Amino acid sequence: MTGLNSFIAGVIKPTKEAADYAEELGLDFSFAALQSKGLAGFLEDLNRATGGNAEQLGKLVTTQEGLRAVLALLKGDMQAFRSDLDAINSSAGATDAAFAEMGKSSAAQLAELRNQFEAIAL
Repeated sequence: MTGLNSFIAGVIKPTKEAADYAEELGLDFSFAALQSKGLAGFLEDLNRATGGNAEQLGKLVTTQEGLRAVLALLKGDMQAFRSDLDAINSSAGATDAAFAEMGKSSAAQLAELRNQFEAIAL
């Protein structure tokens, strides 16, 4: 996780050399690009622009932790990585739906009503 955090921090505030090299490659190496494409899409763009070359990736990802994380992710199957991310995102939605369903019970509604009365009493 530290490696991924390091990588994202480098995208948010890249070194001048990394920014210049990204421009040379015609790569949008910005946090806005990361947000719009998602992690998997952004990594695919990095991989495509550098041909997966570790030396070239190292010019963009300037910390050892970040580079190790990126290389590990790119070494694997990006389609499997994208599927894993989709599954994580879907499970978060299922949790929200289950919580909403639990909130419909009479006990939950009574607790909510009690909380509202206590807030008014204050």
